[in-house]
Formats: sequence, structure tokens, C-alpha cells
Amino acid sequence: MELPSVGMIKSFVAAGLGVSLISVSFARDQVLAGRVKLIAPQGKELWRELAIAYRRDRTLTRATSTFIATVRQLAAASK
Repeated sequence: MELPSVGMIKSFVAAGLGVSLISVSFARDQVLAGRVKLIAPQGKELWRELAIAYRRDRTLTRATSTFIATVRQLAAASK
């Protein structure tokens, strides 16, 4: 099943309507409240690919340029 938000996914899992793979940080509040349980996958490394999208024809703010440079540095360092 595909749901439009992490909040809805957590609600469905808490209601006993299935399981999901989400980041630990997104599930922390439900775990602390005792509504869901986390189970770490065994024997598999999970990863996801992220990207930055921005308009090349627009002038970027200094904060945006710094953020993009930082993300690129972190991505290069993790390879």
C-alpha cells in the first residue's frame, strides 16, 4: 500500500494494519509511546538515494549555495 505521508504510515502500523520501513527518527515518538516496535533488519544494508533539485536559471542565496556545497562535500567524503 502506498500512503501520502509518514504520519499516515505510522498510524496504519500502530493500528495493526501492516508493517513499514521508515527511518528510526520518524518512528521515535510512536516507539516511546509504546504504539509500535522497531525491528532492525538482519543481514541487509539499507540505503536510499537522495538528490538536490534547484533552478539553475535563478540566483541562489548564500545559505542555499553553502548548503549545496556542504551536501556535495559530504557525499564525496562518504564514497
